[in-house]
Amino acid sequence: MLRRIILLISPLVLLTLWLLVQQPQQEGEWHPLQTRLPVIAQQGDDYLIRDIRNFRYQADDMPASADYFDHSYNTEQLQRVWFGLSHFSDHGFAHAFLSFEFANEDPEQEADFLVASVEARLRPDQQYSPFAGLLRQYNRMIVLGTEADIIGLRSHVRGERVHLYEMTLTPEQQQHLFRGMMSDAASLSHTPAFYNTLLHNCVTSLLRHDPDYRVWRHLFDYRVLLPGFGDGFAQDKGWLAQDIALDQLRSESRIAQQHDPRENNFSALIRARAYLDLTLENLVAQQSAWQHRLVRTQGVLRHHPDPLHYWIEDERYNRVELFPKELAAPFLGQAVEVEGRFRFDPEVGRAVHLDRIIPASDSRFPD
Repeated sequence: MLRRIILLISPLVLLTLWLLVQQPQQEGEWHPLQTRLPVIAQQGDDYLIRDIRNFRYQADDMPASADYFDHSYNTEQLQRVWFGLSHFSDHGFAHAFLSFEFANEDPEQEADFLVASVEARLRPDQQYSPFAGLLRQYNRMIVLGTEADIIGLRSHVRGERVHLYEMTLTPEQQQHLFRGMMSDAASLSHTPAFYNTLLHNCVTSLLRHDPDYRVWRHLFDYRVLLPGFGDGFAQDKGWLAQDIALDQLRSESRIAQQHDPRENNFSALIRARAYLDLTLENLVAQQSAWQHRLVRTQGVLRHHPDPLHYWIEDERYNRVELFPKELAAPFLGQAVEVEGRFRFDPEVGRAVHLDRIIPASDSRFPD
């Protein structure tokens, strides 16, 4: 009996010992998409990031151009965080990533987006396998790149079903998440670590920055094991809109595959949605009818300093408050066009949660 037990457990013991003696290595050749690790220098709220990836791709996923650049980001300019899911197969098989949106110093220019993608770093002769990911066969890396690169590769080149969700985080939570991801990327650039399909993958590497996350409590949640269901997990945690059904969120967040990452305004294109063109008068007169709808409207931006809040109004003083305040502030006193989700609460009032705000350039809406 004892002999049988020894025979049964010996392979497991040998495998465990073999895994324990494996050490990750930075040296050697890597897959063409993963040759460089980002280099990060922090000074207070400022982050200088070198080797940000900005590739464009051929139909076979190989780079048509392989460009890197350096850029500085200030956490005080961080406006929003977006949660991305790229479904490369059915049944919940997907890749998760984050996109950090920073205000441009010129308010009339588009925002800067930095994508953080936790990936298994492959050698040139390797292909990804979830089973091999359990056996310390891959290093873990964080690719920092543009949306045109990381999202465009998946949505346009590979034809994957990609969703991009705006996260409902406070400014403090946004900064905490950004700082955590940059700390992880900086650590991996000088201290290699293994990727693990269960413990250190594209989802758990993001969740570890949630103070409430516990590995063994969440490990067997199918929405963590199968990232394609991660949007439901995120909504349950309060990180996505709570007052909108998940199916509706999924429908509105899907990126159209035809958007070409070679377009200069790729980030704006993938966020383009079907907005209803409404006057402020229509919004006010039928406020319950437009609840949770995506709307586009115009008005003059006003504010009150105590408590600080911003709204737009027309000549008849029809008013709608704007959130977040940081997006609205640079346009104070100007006629603006806004796009976002309209919400009405009898106790709180009317508000548009902004996707975009720009100077009004025409009279789009009828009187």
